[in-house]
Amino acid sequence: MTDIFDVLITQCNALFIILATVAIDFILRPWFATSKYSRFLMKTVMAFRILNPCLAMLIVTVTFLQRDTIFDKLTSISVGVAMFFYFSSLLRKKWFINLNNLLVMLIFLSCVYGNIPTASNGHEQFLLLISILGTYTLLIINYFRFDYEIMVVKWQLTSFKFIIIYSMGWWSIFLVDTNLTLKMYIGQVLLSIVYIIVIIFMDKGINKQLQIKLREIAQDFLTGIGDRTIFERELTKLFNNNDKTNNHLVLFDIDRFKQINDEYGHSMGDSALRIVSQTVIDELDVLQLDENFFRVGGEEFALLFSGLNKQKVIHTVSKIRDSINQLDLINTNDKPIKITLSIGIAKCSQTDQDKQTLYKRVDSYLYIAKNTDKNLINYEGENINE
Repeated sequence: MTDIFDVLITQCNALFIILATVAIDFILRPWFATSKYSRFLMKTVMAFRILNPCLAMLIVTVTFLQRDTIFDKLTSISVGVAMFFYFSSLLRKKWFINLNNLLVMLIFLSCVYGNIPTASNGHEQFLLLISILGTYTLLIINYFRFDYEIMVVKWQLTSFKFIIIYSMGWWSIFLVDTNLTLKMYIGQVLLSIVYIIVIIFMDKGINKQLQIKLREIAQDFLTGIGDRTIFERELTKLFNNNDKTNNHLVLFDIDRFKQINDEYGHSMGDSALRIVSQTVIDELDVLQLDENFFRVGGEEFALLFSGLNKQKVIHTVSKIRDSINQLDLINTNDKPIKITLSIGIAKCSQTDQDKQTLYKRVDSYLYIAKNTDKNLINYEGENINE
């Protein structure tokens, strides 16, 4: 009974530290969102966001490694695995990923250094090989972590598969340690997966409530995204930013939207607006980009991108357009209605006298795309085939 009680206490402590760390990050996120146009403030808030999980992992290490049981010590590692998974995906900072890789290599070398002299038989040499494979798996995953085309399209790594492979990779490193039994390995892999799932569900739950509150402040009544008022405010911030490098404004609208309204009714038009909005939100989430997305009037939408170069913006917008092209609206006659977009993109320029000048430029690019052949992307007056 005492052992079960100790295990429960350990798990409660671990979950409390995990949940507190995620909660603190959510407190910092609004500060980060409002500081994106102040480089100093943005770096300061980001430093605190990075320090948060590092401090949490230090607390876990100090708390659990001082205890006598092997289970407590292994639990501290499982918490660390979950923390690294979540925050490296969330913060998307190369040096944080490099810190993860450095830790992977140091742990691997320490395990090998302490056990390789005893790896004299086939079984121990096999465990050493698995440990090496686990190390390489983690390094490869971290290297390609934010490449959507490779991770999702080519490797077909869904979120749950990714979690399993990541957890197995971490714990495979420790197999070279003869003190870690197969039973312990399986148990800690499962525990790491549970911790990661807990973090993800908490993140989604808090984020959903946060988005609801934000949209209640100023939202488009039909789609739930930012309305014209928020767009004007955010466009002003983007334009007034001293560093206009790689800041872009994107405008797009639904092709033949009036025809959809006239032939199938306004309810079908409303459905088109909602499904396009949700698809764009989902695609931005998959690509792990900030959601600066607005409905600026009728069937016209806007995206604001800060700090993305031409290639990245075009790639992102192309992914959004392709996802929209795959949609089918079903009308009352059970006939599918294809949806396409015409898109204009402009990069903030020193020659733009004010935000209205920028807006008029991108609006003209939108109409070039629409009048050329529809379902086109026009970047700075040039139609893009991607």
